Amino acid sequence: MVLLEYEVEDKESGEKDSGETSAVVGQNTLRQEIEKELLGKREGDKVELDDITLYDMEGKPAGKARIRLRVKSVKEKVFPELNDDFAKEAGLGETWQSAEERIRQEVKESLEGIRKNLITEAVAKKLIELHEFPVPQTLLLKEVSHLVESRVSQLTYMGIDTRYLDYKSMAKELMPQAVQNVKFRFILDKYAKEKGIEPSEEDINKKVEELAKAYQRTPEDMRRILHEEDLLGVLIEDIKREKALEDIISKVVVKEKEEKKDENT
Repeated sequence: MVLLEYEVEDKESGEKDSGETSAVVGQNTLRQEIEKELLGKREGDKVELDDITLYDMEGKPAGKARIRLRVKSVKEKVFPELNDDFAKEAGLGETWQSAEERIRQEVKESLEGIRKNLITEAVAKKLIELHEFPVPQTLLLKEVSHLVESRVSQLTYMGIDTRYLDYKSMAKELMPQAVQNVKFRFILDKYAKEKGIEPSEEDINKKVEELAKAYQRTPEDMRRILHEEDLLGVLIEDIKREKALEDIISKVVVKEKEEKKDENT
């Protein structure tokens, strides 16, 4: 991770903005042209990029800028010793032995989740391949905007300064995913309608409780918020899709391939 001092000068107005930001080089947290210039740089090194196009949230050009950067520090990850003290500090248990057991259980659950996700992705891919139809542009643009906002939120959470991201490139990158998302929802909606799938009150209560736990609210507060924001209908539609997908997957025969071992080893 690098800590950067930056100065951004608007070439049209001459207005300048400066400050500090951090980024993990090589993980596309910064614009490609900036990351390219930062590769191999050390503490104290300076970088200047001229005539950089800025984009707004819709991916439209919003002017040109000159960007000056100085590498304030470069940090590398240092891994701690795995012992009882580390287990306690990390909240994994009183001893490293108990921490290992907990980690094994979490890994097992994680692998099961990955397996389920892989099956879901395979089913979704096949359904989309089997159903070819045009995607309404209004819904597509809305989905792209949602994906861009989610990506920006993730970067912000990581402490990345998002004011100078290349939103146009980001939207282009996320467009195929947006198309698949919209198509998949259409397919599940149609399946749920044909099969008469409807969520029970128990299904709704369970989902409300999950949301309440995630947002650290009481179920009563979460239900009130959903009503006030007119989102209960959206939640019910999401549950319908989940149940439709579960019904489809229940009819799928999963064949797991065994990895072929090299006979020479």
